[in-house]
Amino acid sequence: MAITLSIVLCSLLLHLVQAHSDTCPAPPASGVSYRFNISIPAGCTPYTSTCTFYAALRTNNNSSAWLDYYMEGAATGYLALGWNNISQTQMSDIIACAYNSQTNAVQVVDTFVGANNVVVTDSNYRYLCNQTAGTYTGSRMSCSYSRSYSTHDSVNDYRIDGLFYALYGLGNSLPSVGVNNTLNFTSPFSLTISNYVINPRWYPSTAAPPTTNATVTVPTTLPSSSPGAVQAHVVLLICMICAVVTLSGM
Repeated sequence: MAITLSIVLCSLLLHLVQAHSDTCPAPPASGVSYRFNISIPAGCTPYTSTCTFYAALRTNNNSSAWLDYYMEGAATGYLALGWNNISQTQMSDIIACAYNSQTNAVQVVDTFVGANNVVVTDSNYRYLCNQTAGTYTGSRMSCSYSRSYSTHDSVNDYRIDGLFYALYGLGNSLPSVGVNNTLNFTSPFSLTISNYVINPRWYPSTAAPPTTNATVTVPTTLPSSSPGAVQAHVVLLICMICAVVTLSGM
């Protein structure tokens, strides 16, 4: 009986820790600086027609467990940005901003590129927040969202707290619209792979991307008391408590 109760207690406590990490942060304020950006062509001026594609990310002001993203580009189908720890498009974790032809709006879509470059829509959106409808002018689109550096789906999502290649691109092929306005991609993404790796959560890292925002100060090493480390310590403490409760009840 004591063992059963301790297992239930441990499960509940672990659920509470996980639920806390799922809390959506406040959206970024207007006019904030983004510490990392990538563009086509490299070094183009963002928010202008000189950029065929532009994407940027930053740590959320209110929670370092979340990253704020912004994408824009000269596309009528989709914009895409994601990560892979190998320099390849297969098995990559990609977030797309895609045009929904039925609602005439831009949607944020969580996807995963499979072994055959097939784009799979991930229905688990628990780690995405602050998704905006973006803008769509018929020749250009944009969107923004916040993503947890952690993951709730180890099959289709990466925990982006390590060194990754950036994958980015855009296209004019429209996704199909399914039930409840779910968007599905019937064609592979057109993606460029960076020739460097970064840690998306703690940029800068081993190599510098083509363009960066030098006005923003960011840590050069992962702090020892990062949210991920704190959560791991809490989980370890919970398990130790559960073990004590179990042993005392035997």
